[in-house]
Amino acid sequence: MINRHQFEDLISDYVEGNISRDNKDAFEEWILNNPEDGELVRGIKKNILAMKNFNKVIVSRNFNERLNEKITKNIKKKRNIKTLMFGFNKLNFTAFIGMSFSLIFLITIFASINLKKNNSDVLVTKSTKIIKVFDKDTNYADTYKDSLDLKNNNNNIKKHSGNMKFVSD
Repeated sequence: MINRHQFEDLISDYVEGNISRDNKDAFEEWILNNPEDGELVRGIKKNILAMKNFNKVIVSRNFNERLNEKITKNIKKKRNIKTLMFGFNKLNFTAFIGMSFSLIFLITIFASINLKKNNSDVLVTKSTKIIKVFDKDTNYADTYKDSLDLKNNNNNIKKHSGNMKFVSD
């Protein structure tokens, strides 16, 4: 009697007729006791017969060499694709950068729209750094002390005109 592993090793020998008499008897006994394996062997025999009935394909003498050359060229082409940052090729990298700048542009526009919706003015210097946000409805000239008066102040606070002056330094 044989086991499953031996059965699998003997399948091709049995189908091709290259099996010894003792192994053939044990193999056929296994098939009788295991009908699923018998069906497997019959399917293999059927496939081998079908393959023998295929028409032969006739190719040129140098078919294999030409096929191998094409495969080698294809492999080299795939290896020669140059990548830039993050594994992108030139076209994809350009598209990525373009979309990134577009996204930044849209976010900037959205942020400026939201600032305009807020009821406030923004004081911006030449370096576009936001200094202070003023509320339109409040008169800050009346509430803050003039910076020039603070420098010259020796506990003697002067009254100022209430006008605010912006000075470029």
